[in-house]
Amino acid sequence: GPEREVLEKQAQELNVNVCFLGPIYDEERLAVLFMKSIAVVSPGKVGLLAIHALGYGTPVISHDDLDQQMPEVEAITPGVTGILFRHGEIQKLVVAMRHFLDINDSLAKREVCRASAIARIQQDFNSKSQVEKITTALDTVFWRAD
Repeated sequence: GPEREVLEKQAQELNVNVCFLGPIYDEERLAVLFMKSIAVVSPGKVGLLAIHALGYGTPVISHDDLDQQMPEVEAITPGVTGILFRHGEIQKLVVAMRHFLDINDSLAKREVCRASAIARIQQDFNSKSQVEKITTALDTVFWRAD
């Protein structure tokens, strides 16, 4: 996004090996990237990125200020499918990232995390469950006893 140039310069100055890929819309390429990733970090509003990443078994790291989040943040189960770090505290983001780097050292822990992420999406964020949630909400609004 708009911070790319600044981040590229900062990465170069700090000698950090990072690739800035820019927008990617090809699902096959996205699938490969998600499945090779240890975690997805979204320090701003996470939105549908959470659903997309978790669907491929990739945990999500984002901030905990729910007033500054999109509804999809609820797919992140802290400690299971991702981590919500304290908003505005970069050190907490670092700790969250370190957590998944440590998990990555254990294949068994990584697979449990991936399986939990996929299960979360399959259970609660599929079309059937979403229709049920919408129907329940509408029934509550239109058919509740006064």
